[in-house]
Amino acid sequence: MGLEPPKPTSSALLMPADSPLRTLADLKGRRIAFQKGSSAHYLVLRAVEKAGLAWSDITPVYLAPADARAAFERGSVDAWGIWDPYYAVAEIDGRARVLSTGVGLSSNNSFYLASRELTRRPAQVQALLAALSEADAWTQDHLKETAQFLSAATGVSLAGTVRFLDRRRHGAVRPLGPADVADQQRVADTFSRQGLIPRPVDVAQAVWSAGRTVAGR
Repeated sequence: MGLEPPKPTSSALLMPADSPLRTLADLKGRRIAFQKGSSAHYLVLRAVEKAGLAWSDITPVYLAPADARAAFERGSVDAWGIWDPYYAVAEIDGRARVLSTGVGLSSNNSFYLASRELTRRPAQVQALLAALSEADAWTQDHLKETAQFLSAATGVSLAGTVRFLDRRRHGAVRPLGPADVADQQRVADTFSRQGLIPRPVDVAQAVWSAGRTVAGR
């Protein structure tokens, strides 16, 4: 139905603070933790590709964020692909350094999904997008209150919450345009080649635009 502005700086490939890794090429032969099928998975795929490495040159370790953090902190993995606020917390506590953010690798988009029934009501969809945009604008004007609320609700430290809010791009929530569809199609094609999804996906068929109902039942 819609998406927030891209936030490539809100995800990163982290390494321990004392790690000898300096470049993406140094990932060869290393164990990298990330959640399978996630935006971090795509980030790692792109990082390996940018380094000129094959996927077989690394050892993927599929772990959910909490388990990945534990493995990272005990030295069981050499790097960790992760997003905020986990990224912010690891960065602030001094145990991690950034090998690469998502800049130039992954847009790290956040999407809003709707039922097909709702897509038949464009006025309501537009109203929802406007309300989400209004809420985002409110957070920009009330960052202190927003940080305190999110910290209390999630259990993430206030410092970590402030850090990820600071680097999160704010702006209107809007329908996807052609460039957004193409970007997401690259993600789908990459995951298809990796066997993460059972068959190729035509992203455009699942994208809503004013005056168009999403295909399907």
